[in-house]
Amino acid sequence: MSGIFICYRRSDAEGWAGRLADSLKGELGKVNIFRDIEDIPPGVEFASYINEAVGRCSVLIALIGPNWLTVKDKNGVRRIDDSKDFTRLEIVTALKRNVRVIPALVSGANTPDIDELPDELMPLARRQSYELSDTRWADDCRKLADVLRPIVKQESWLSTKVAKVILVSLLVLITFGFGGMLWYDHNTEKIQQESALERQKQEEEAAKQAELDKQMKVLEEKQAEIERMRKREEARLAEVERKRKEDEAVRQKKNESIRAEKAKQKYVLPQDTLRLTSISPQLGSILQGSKPTKFKILLRYNLRSVNDAVLMVGSRIHPHSAGECSGKYKHTRKERRIPIAGGTREVSIDLAHKAFPEGGYLNFYAYFWDAAEFMKGNKKLIKKFGEFNDYCYEILPEK
Repeated sequence: MSGIFICYRRSDAEGWAGRLADSLKGELGKVNIFRDIEDIPPGVEFASYINEAVGRCSVLIALIGPNWLTVKDKNGVRRIDDSKDFTRLEIVTALKRNVRVIPALVSGANTPDIDELPDELMPLARRQSYELSDTRWADDCRKLADVLRPIVKQESWLSTKVAKVILVSLLVLITFGFGGMLWYDHNTEKIQQESALERQKQEEEAAKQAELDKQMKVLEEKQAEIERMRKREEARLAEVERKRKEDEAVRQKKNESIRAEKAKQKYVLPQDTLRLTSISPQLGSILQGSKPTKFKILLRYNLRSVNDAVLMVGSRIHPHSAGECSGKYKHTRKERRIPIAGGTREVSIDLAHKAFPEGGYLNFYAYFWDAAEFMKGNKKLIKKFGEFNDYCYEILPEK
């Protein structure tokens, strides 16, 4: 007996199974098409009947939808991993009996990868699949029927021929007696020869399929090795990138530490202060550019960051065009440097200013320098107080 067995999961492709059975019946005529939902007689043990039915069929079509591989039972285990799963039993039985197995993909499903299947279902991944599209359904079913027709018709033809020959032989035996028996023996031998040739052809096809499966397995193993090498390279590159980022973070942290240290060397804590408490001539006096001027400056400072330092006080001339003691200065006229001790103290400085015939505006500025470095000839700045712009004198130009 020959026929087609449609294997499917009800939760995945039940509608597709019925549609496919109807389409194949329309294309192939009186070919036996088995579906569990229609063809199991009442009271028959399900698994045994399926096992027997699969063995009687020439082709098993495994309908694979998007959820075929991932459907789980009530315990959360994939049903395909259960050795008692009916879908698994049907396909395994067909594979063991050397029944032609065709994976048919519906609803955009893909052929399962070999490493996603149980061991006894792995040969399924090496079978050439066939896609059934909803938009091309009639055409796809027609092409599939063309593939199935020589398989199911050949076995059906052979069974019919044997039955006819046996029937004719019996009639001849009854009619002609011993002569009929001789004729029957001759035809039976011919049928046996034809059957032997057919079996030989099937064995050759099975051998070719086995060789093809072997080559496919070798190719899959090579592809798997290439994938493993790709993943190892990705992991190596990721490790290199991680190390680079780690080194960059360490380098940035070090640079920040260096910048912070430089900032500490350049700027002192807020307790280092300097204030100009009084000055002579009095603020508001107008100076003559043709005459030198002597200034007496009283400063009060608070030095906490170091034990001793060098105080530098100087005067600067700004042009009349500036309009005041601001912006770029034109000349540095005089500077005085005196050593000072740490703590809070007052210091008096005399600063003689030469005549400046061009006139302009005059003010003062001050710095704290590190005493030890200053003695070595290095100017290590402790505090820059800038210009005392509140103490600004106008110098009249010489007439």
